[in-house]
Amino acid sequence: MRLCDGPAVGPAAAVALLVGLLAGCSAVQGAAGERTAGGGAGVPVFIGPYAELYAQSWAETDSEFVHAVLADGRITEQEWSEVRQRLTDCLTAAGFTRVTFEKYGGYTSDIGSVAGDQAQTVADACEKESGEHPIASLRQSSLVNPENRDMNELVAECLVNRGLAAAGYSGADLARENASGEVLRWQASPDFHACNQDPLSLLR
Repeated sequence: MRLCDGPAVGPAAAVALLVGLLAGCSAVQGAAGERTAGGGAGVPVFIGPYAELYAQSWAETDSEFVHAVLADGRITEQEWSEVRQRLTDCLTAAGFTRVTFEKYGGYTSDIGSVAGDQAQTVADACEKESGEHPIASLRQSSLVNPENRDMNELVAECLVNRGLAAAGYSGADLARENASGEVLRWQASPDFHACNQDPLSLLR
């Protein structure tokens, strides 16, 4: 069984979801300070908090399906349903069984008849072929962090609000404790995992 492509869920994974621009893509401020990116080398101009990530994801794939989904700068539930079906079909055809999608964007499956040493390679190929990568992470990031704020800051605020951390605990504190492993003190807490997965409680 495996879980992949969800938002930050582990003690060392509460890192910012921001991604640097791919070389060749431009990023400027649009109307009313809105972010825009793309517009070069065949990449559409994307607008919004995740413009840079959309432009990068577009530029990194030659998949017509992924391009069609990303073209309008949003991922609809119908498109996401198609991605899930494409991934399920690919994994099932390869021999995986019990493919189940999680609330927070990841999925689990049993390797079924797939050789253990080949399972990850086959799964990675299906994720790419189906468009699950990069669409899943784009979709989930926009759902749990619609303004594309620093994820460490959001998680730190959540930890304070839930009483796990003292007032004044910051994203920088969280980043430092992730690096040192100190966050393991919260590993058994459901609130800790909830803050990592959905710090603004938008997916309840």
